[in-house]
Amino acid sequence: MEQGALTGPTLQDHSRTLGDHTLHGAGGSAALSRGAHSLIRLIPMLSLLGVLATIVAPVSAQVHVLEPEKRFETFQTQQFQSITQGGAAVGFLPGSLDRAHHVLARLDNLATYFKRWQPKLAVPMIAYAVDRARWKEIGLPGLYGLPLRTSPSAVFVPATGDSEVVRMWRSALGVSTLPMVPGVPVTGTPEEAASLALADVLMQVEAARGFAVGAKLQGNDDWIQEVVAHVAALIAFRQTEPLRAAELNDLFTRLRDRMGGQHRFDAEHFSQSLLQGDESQVRAWLWYQGVFFAAAEAIVEKDGKRAIARMLKLRKAHGRMLGSAALLKRYPELRAWRSRWFKPATGEAGLSTASVGAF
Repeated sequence: MEQGALTGPTLQDHSRTLGDHTLHGAGGSAALSRGAHSLIRLIPMLSLLGVLATIVAPVSAQVHVLEPEKRFETFQTQQFQSITQGGAAVGFLPGSLDRAHHVLARLDNLATYFKRWQPKLAVPMIAYAVDRARWKEIGLPGLYGLPLRTSPSAVFVPATGDSEVVRMWRSALGVSTLPMVPGVPVTGTPEEAASLALADVLMQVEAARGFAVGAKLQGNDDWIQEVVAHVAALIAFRQTEPLRAAELNDLFTRLRDRMGGQHRFDAEHFSQSLLQGDESQVRAWLWYQGVFFAAAEAIVEKDGKRAIARMLKLRKAHGRMLGSAALLKRYPELRAWRSRWFKPATGEAGLSTASVGAF
């Protein structure tokens, strides 16, 4: 990874205490590029890695900043505030503090589990909460209302819900009204707040992918990393919010059923880049999430909260990667899962989403 050309001050240099978190204000600098309260490293990248964001644990360490590519100049000069806790941080714009606290709590909870599973592994996580207008100005791809991971450690999330986000989620889930989720800060209507809660479930999975990469829980098939991310997020979710287990199951069941059901796509053509595409590609991505969640449920059903520890042992016993053969031997249930949900590989060069439709 390319190293930063400039070294900014420590995050603590621009902080003041806010409850159990640290709040970094925008007053110390007029531009994010000056590093005053920057949490990110920005470099030109291709495709999804358009913005690369990292922090070094602990978050009070120095931050390196590179000049971003021109298309992200608007993002560079915005005066983001930030709150940090443990190995997590959230950048936000004025008016989104409640939302930022809610996102931070979820990321910090995940960081606790990551540290428990791999004490020597630093998995920094940053979320940027932006509204629809800022999303467009930055030039982020994909659909506003869903999380967009831009590096192994950074993800953009919606700061607010709106009528379009509510419409998208109603269509995705096949409901006339989104259910209100207790404990979610209400910004706008109850349904707009509910749309943020749905996005946050997927955000946790996106953040868990960073752990899967750092812990080398990857394999010779792309689906392995995706399933591991869902396992990690599912364990944390069940331990922290056990009363929402049925809700979580219903969400992913509806996604895979509504987006195509059994044998809609094959396993080989999954790509995170689907989330950057048009509505039909995003619908395909959501189908895959529902299918990966089904595998995670089977794994957690067998090994419970020790599932990640079990997979780490498998990876160590079989070399540097978590091979599909070892995983299928430990979890033969995954053979039935693959047969039930994925269609046989066709040998086609790419994934056809032409018939998937839009929201």
